[in-house]
Amino acid sequence: IFDKIIQEVGPKNVLQFMIMQ
Repeated sequence: IFDKIIQEVGPKNVLQFMIMQ
């Protein structure tokens, strides 16, 4: 699941994406 998110939002935006949730 996380791999899919990383490909969609990008490895650098993963942290921001996690914080947003």
